[in-house]
Amino acid sequence: MTVQDIAEAKQHALELGEIVNDKAPRLIQAIEAILFVCNEPVEIRALAQALETSSKAIALSIDILTRDLRNSARGIRVQSGPDGITLVSAPEQSEHIEDFMGLAAHRKLSRSALETLSIIAYRQPVTKGQIDEIRGVGSDSALATLRIRGLVEPAGRATGPGRPLLFKTTQKFLSHFGLEKATDMPNLPDYIEIPIAEIAEQLGMDESIIGKALDSSDDSPTDLSQTKYGEAAGGA
Repeated sequence: MTVQDIAEAKQHALELGEIVNDKAPRLIQAIEAILFVCNEPVEIRALAQALETSSKAIALSIDILTRDLRNSARGIRVQSGPDGITLVSAPEQSEHIEDFMGLAAHRKLSRSALETLSIIAYRQPVTKGQIDEIRGVGSDSALATLRIRGLVEPAGRATGPGRPLLFKTTQKFLSHFGLEKATDMPNLPDYIEIPIAEIAEQLGMDESIIGKALDSSDDSPTDLSQTKYGEAAGGA
């Protein structure tokens, strides 16, 4: 173990000690209070700066707060999304909230919008052309609805011809479906495979090369798993 490793281990121990000692309740309470009064998600570094502590200490405290709220039959949850940390209502209370606020009729999405949203959620970032190809019909109206609802947003442009827009889901998407974080999404069934043509298009490689790579019996990791597209597919 190097001197740097020892120093890092000591620092981690000090940060962990800050969480488990008698300062922990005050830090967690402060985080919960700040999240409660903020209308927008808050970044961890902003919380660390406001509370004059380290980002690691904030992250550990948020983990504790997340577990406490989830396990104590409370009506709120901590949500960790692309925009930061925020407090949201518990998903099991959504029906009561919708009835109270008269939101039920406005919350429902059409079948085409749900199909489009599902494709974006599992394939993100993805272009409109790819969505249309998977669905077999145009998705202009569905995409417009999802953007108006704030459930999807542009995520840059693809490198292909015409540089079409890429789309990804937003933090509001997590709230809409009662998810605390993106990794809470259910896994796709094993029998659903990504078409070779789509992989080739994303990587800019010949389909025959992709096919050989996928058919290879070599147990060692292929280059595909190290690509951006491989990471996105594995994350689905």
